[in-house]
Amino acid sequence: MDENVLHGVDPWPGNLADASAPTVLVLPGARYPAQLPGLALPLRALTLDGWNAHVARWTVGPGIATEQAQELVDEAIAAFVDRHGLPDLVLAKSVGTRAAGWAATNRIPAVWTTPLLDEHTCVEALRAASAPALLVAGTEDRAWDAHTAAHTKLPVHLIAGPGHGWQCDDWRRELEVLAELTRVVADFAARVAAPS
Repeated sequence: MDENVLHGVDPWPGNLADASAPTVLVLPGARYPAQLPGLALPLRALTLDGWNAHVARWTVGPGIATEQAQELVDEAIAAFVDRHGLPDLVLAKSVGTRAAGWAATNRIPAVWTTPLLDEHTCVEALRAASAPALLVAGTEDRAWDAHTAAHTKLPVHLIAGPGHGWQCDDWRRELEVLAELTRVVADFAARVAAPS
């Protein structure tokens, strides 16, 4: 049985705006769904600011190959586009940042959180960005590399303390990290792709 399965790309339950509102496509991590705070809190901010969010849901097996992960991301994008057309914004985490090439081709603004800077194809896709884009990560993220981030020529927002899952050793600091992450995502969306 295939361990890597797309379950759907569905409206986020927290959407407040009507269907005509600008859309944000959310592409989560392999084992970091949109229910976890590093995506749920920015999503809440975006929906309060007038966005409609659509979230990919998938199951990713252990040790997924790069090609399989790319296929899963591509399948989610195709499912969304077939139904809704191009989104106005992409918010992606980790595995979801493999959508960078597609976003560049289609000139879609994007926030790439915990990007896979340890994968050459992802880095080159990020470097090809043709619309405003932002890299956001924590200083203890295993996939973060400042030199490689500079190679993408994209602006960076680095948050002190958290690792790849936006976690810290202290819950008080973790709340501060999540608040900073949420502000960064909401501010980027308001600056480059805000609803009219």
